[in-house]
Amino acid sequence: MDQLSPHFTLTEMTVSASGARRGLVNDPSVTEYANLLLLCNDLLEPARELLGHPITIFSGYRSAAVNKLVGGSPTSAHRHGLAADLVCHSAGTPDQVAKLLYDGLRSRGIAFDQIISEFGQWVHIGLKRGNGQQRGQFLRASKQGGITRYTHVLS
Repeated sequence: MDQLSPHFTLTEMTVSASGARRGLVNDPSVTEYANLLLLCNDLLEPARELLGHPITIFSGYRSAAVNKLVGGSPTSAHRHGLAADLVCHSAGTPDQVAKLLYDGLRSRGIAFDQIISEFGQWVHIGLKRGNGQQRGQFLRASKQGGITRYTHVLS
């Protein structure tokens, strides 16, 4: 049951080269698997359709051990299977892709929690878990003095 949606698989949503090198298990629980289904079908599939090109996922679900290894926030949506870091070079730079996703998802009434252009390298897209209000935030992450800073992007 590797296929989560028409264009996304469990394998690509759980791959971690860093974790594999260290022998870490990165298997989602039943709840996290359900969250991955939601993320892929309700957010990533519409994102792919909007961009008109395949999306490359390089970070999806992260177990606690993998998340710690990569320096992720303990409260990261990745921990719950509700976020993915992606690139889509055919659609533009990460800043351009983030703006396309932000504008396109909003115009279609598709809820999301955050779209973040991270360090000019990739786009983080995610949902809030449970009954939490989806914030619909568009942010840019940058390093300032070794600290990650998030700024709101006005579109």
